[in-house]
Amino acid sequence: MRKYLLLLLTGVFLVGCGSSLKSSWNNFTAYYNTFYNARESFKSGLKKVNNQPLTIDPSSPARIHPAPNKAGYNDFQNAIDKGAQVLRKFPESKWVDDAILLIGKSNYYRQEFYPALQKFEELINAGSSPEMISRAIIWKSRTQLDLKQYTAGVSFVESELEQYPSKWPRKYRGEIQALAGQHHVMLENWGEAVDYLFDATSNIQSKSLLGRTYFLLGQVLEQQERYEEAFNAFGEVKNNFPDFDYLYWSQFKQADIARKATRFDLALDIFQTLRKDDKNLDRRGRLLFEIGRTYEMMGEAGKAEKMFKNLLYGTESQQPRDLKADIYFRLGKIYSDQYNQYQVAAAYFDSSSTINSSSPNGSDSDNPAELADTYGEYTELKKSITRADSLLRLGSLSEQELDSALNAIRAQMQRELEKNEGEESTVFANTEIAGVEDAGTSEIPTQYGYLNYKNAQFVKQYKTQFRLRWGDRPLVDNWRRAEAIRGAERQEDFEVTDNNQSANSLDNIESVVELNLEEIPRTAEQKNQLRTVKANAQYKLGNLLFLNLNMPDSARHYFHKVLKNDIAKELHPPAMYSLFEIFSTEDNTDSLQYWGKTIQEKYPQTRYARRVKVRMGDGSEGTFEQDTTKKLINQYYRHLQDTTSQKAVKLRKLALDNRDSDLAPHIFYQSIEAYINRAKDNSDFVDSTDKRSLTADSSDTSRVDSATTAAILKKKLDFSGASWDSVRFAIQQFDTTFPNAKQQKRVNKLSKLLQEHQSGSQENITCKDLGISLNVEPSMESFLKQVTYPKRLEGMSLSGNVTYSFVVREDGKVKSYELISQKTSLGIEESFEEAFDDHLQFAPLEAEQAPDEITCRISFPIRR
Repeated sequence: MRKYLLLLLTGVFLVGCGSSLKSSWNNFTAYYNTFYNARESFKSGLKKVNNQPLTIDPSSPARIHPAPNKAGYNDFQNAIDKGAQVLRKFPESKWVDDAILLIGKSNYYRQEFYPALQKFEELINAGSSPEMISRAIIWKSRTQLDLKQYTAGVSFVESELEQYPSKWPRKYRGEIQALAGQHHVMLENWGEAVDYLFDATSNIQSKSLLGRTYFLLGQVLEQQERYEEAFNAFGEVKNNFPDFDYLYWSQFKQADIARKATRFDLALDIFQTLRKDDKNLDRRGRLLFEIGRTYEMMGEAGKAEKMFKNLLYGTESQQPRDLKADIYFRLGKIYSDQYNQYQVAAAYFDSSSTINSSSPNGSDSDNPAELADTYGEYTELKKSITRADSLLRLGSLSEQELDSALNAIRAQMQRELEKNEGEESTVFANTEIAGVEDAGTSEIPTQYGYLNYKNAQFVKQYKTQFRLRWGDRPLVDNWRRAEAIRGAERQEDFEVTDNNQSANSLDNIESVVELNLEEIPRTAEQKNQLRTVKANAQYKLGNLLFLNLNMPDSARHYFHKVLKNDIAKELHPPAMYSLFEIFSTEDNTDSLQYWGKTIQEKYPQTRYARRVKVRMGDGSEGTFEQDTTKKLINQYYRHLQDTTSQKAVKLRKLALDNRDSDLAPHIFYQSIEAYINRAKDNSDFVDSTDKRSLTADSSDTSRVDSATTAAILKKKLDFSGASWDSVRFAIQQFDTTFPNAKQQKRVNKLSKLLQEHQSGSQENITCKDLGISLNVEPSMESFLKQVTYPKRLEGMSLSGNVTYSFVVREDGKVKSYELISQKTSLGIEESFEEAFDDHLQFAPLEAEQAPDEITCRISFPIRR
């Protein structure tokens, strides 16, 4: 009996031991035959990913986890294949969860985000350990960031954090909190982002991850203008050294924040310390620029100018194009804001926009092309006024006084030419002495093109300088040799030749410096015509100073000059009303009342009098005009400073709400340029606040000096997509709302340009433009049943959406389609497209005056 019992117990032991041994052997085989190789392939791919240089754009929210970069593509595919073998051959081994996670991560690094998402969700639902589930949560949230599913990402991580057990690893909780902050940042929910990021810093244990989290926290705090806290957050980055680029930019941001807090000495210390660091050798130019910018902010414009010009023309002149664009822009600001030399400023702004048409780096949101246009217009108007004054002054002289004045002008111009020639000779002499073979042409910016070829006056002057040096030599080859052969003849008759040359030189100079005497006004009619030209230029200059340059005091000066001109009386009402508007923005009640009453008394039948009457509470007409001017201008300037995606919408709505104001066309045109800037940035933002359809009108093809148009032409943009549709809609609305505005020529030019880049005038009308949506016939559910997925997806749980852009005819038939969402590489898109071709039909368009074709986006749910 005992022997039997002993044998029985021994048998039980052997059976149990055998089961355990079998399981261990299964795990051992799964690891070394498949999972080990999968993990090695993954490590190899990850090493290649990490070896890629990391670059940070400090103007955008930094990622706490670096985004995938396509490196190690084949290694990750090998990891996926080996991991799949674990799932097929060893479904009961302990490496199943690890294999699922590894496959998901490999898909992620291959940027196959939807398959990755599926694996992470599978692990969250069936994970065997808190660590594995936590890691899956983290990776799913990272994938949602790359898919730009920010709202869904916030809901997901917040839900997971609410039910995250307190006994689970703290380090994973901190990482999930950081990801919640990252998603809120992308949605511009700054307050929520700060809360999550602060909480994350107390839980994260990885130093590199903690350093990147502090960097993002500093960016968000800076956005909230919590400068001291932001400065401290960036200071924590170096204590958790995540990467050299983070270290550099964290110190750079500290200096930038110090400037914003007016701690300029601290900013200079940081920038200079960075510049002395040998590791920043390739950034020395940018750092010197920032030092100069700091001096500019301190009010030391001369010192800043010297540094900027040294970067352009001095010992450190080899700078990248984007930095040169910024330098030219800052020089433009110095010459316009500090020196009031607007012509030079216009040249610098033009140089900046030529290199880079977008706004420069830094806090300024001004567009250099627009500033070049504005200051160039200012310069031309000033020249027009000065020229009219000079001609009127000459026209008032007697014949004897006029001759004396003309002789004095010729003598002055002669001296200037001789002085220029002497300076040029000195340059040539110094070049020869120094032994420089090619002195080159200095890179001095000009608004008149290379060597000022666009300016007739400069070309004329250069021709004079050329004749002074070379005479009337023939424009033929070997002319120097011909002159040498004739040298003996010249030597024999030296005195005669010398006298003749002197006489010829004087004749040449006089022919060049001779004024066009026909332009000097002789009759009263000619003088009045010049006074009208002068008054028009003064009125335009006043508007430019008030509306574009925000210089109301200077604008008042020119409006008063218009009022003193008795010839151009038709400009008196608008000039008075402009003064009325200026004083309405300054809360100057007495002057406001004075100009309001003056307009009503002197010009009661004009629209300006009617507007003043309503504004001053003496009438009830003009629904759009009541109490608008002061608020309108304040709102206009506030919207101009807006840096969000709503800037264009706000400006357009402001113009439409005040469409009877003289400012409305100008404001609306600014909204068009804001739409264009968004479209150039390839944004998907679409304005759908107005649902009227588009109409085509591009008959005016006159020349336009629009800086925005020039920038578009230089970029050679595609002009397609939802963002450009918004531009087209705004242009059409301007045509119908402000048909007689002075900006109409510019708008017509833009309209023509856009129409030339689309095959039909109605092709780009979207559902959002008309406020409609497409309906699948007979229903979406019926269509989805027609979608046949690839066999390899059988047994897989699929979720998500695919989004397409359709061009649909008026009868609902599909003309074409294009994938908008991220391609999954699982064959899902091909399945849908096959169903589109065979089964998809939309209901006929129900909009009034429906276009022949319409472009709409539709998302289809992925269901299995």
